Amino acid sequence: MDLESAEKFIYMEYFIVEEGVFWDSILNILKKKASDGVEVKVLYDDIGCMTTLPGNYHKILKSYGIEATPFSRLKGNADSEFNNRSHRKITVILYPQQVEIREQGYLIPFGDGPYPIYKHRVGKSVIQNMLAGATKYAWVTSPYLIIDNDLCTDFENAALRGVDVRIIVPHIPDKKIVFAMTRSFYHRLMKAGVKLYEYEPGFVHAKSYLVDDAYAMIGTINLDYRSLVHHFENGVWMYRCEATKDLKADMIDTLGKSIEVTPDMLKTNLLQRIIYSVVRIFAPMM
Repeated sequence: MDLESAEKFIYMEYFIVEEGVFWDSILNILKKKASDGVEVKVLYDDIGCMTTLPGNYHKILKSYGIEATPFSRLKGNADSEFNNRSHRKITVILYPQQVEIREQGYLIPFGDGPYPIYKHRVGKSVIQNMLAGATKYAWVTSPYLIIDNDLCTDFENAALRGVDVRIIVPHIPDKKIVFAMTRSFYHRLMKAGVKLYEYEPGFVHAKSYLVDDAYAMIGTINLDYRSLVHHFENGVWMYRCEATKDLKADMIDTLGKSIEVTPDMLKTNLLQRIIYSVVRIFAPMM
């Protein structure tokens, strides 16, 4: 509906665009809007779309009047082009009708990315500050849990001072090695009182953070090195907004469909312990 209402411009940036029923339905609108004189721009990640789009897809879109380009074209050089990808998901639309905004509180959109373009790790700092300020609870959903010692300590410290810290991750993984890395953090975090849950029906792809019914952050930032160090990301930090109620309701619903990880589930044999130790070595590259 919002795309169809656009009269000035439509800007879209995504890590992965895949041809199919959903994208084709959007593309039909974009083509129509471009033919009507609306400025339409599409940016997609070159590596993210390596297996989902043809190499000349930007030219195909341009033939429809859509200004398009792949982010950081892969040239085969052994440098940052492999790691510093655009993991952002953004759609910006301008149409003339007045929209009444009743939202209370504060909303701060922000971007994050690799050094030296970004001097500070914005996403990591937002998460750390939320954990440091938590007094009642801090709930998180993330498809991955591959964090450095600093962030791991922040989760531990919050739990040790009595905060109800819960992290929801998938029960059915998309990548087995990455899932093994995620589970390798369970023992340390649970020892400090952090509660871990695995969403049983499938794969959780949400990246959401909620603290004390007051603070929240939603965006593209996973709890892994790629999001926190290497990728270009985006998010929205919220304080006392109505949207936090919806986020909490969604998290409660997700928790109800999740398995709480227990100490008995952490029992591993020698081979599993060796595997966990080995995969942790490669965590900064995942």
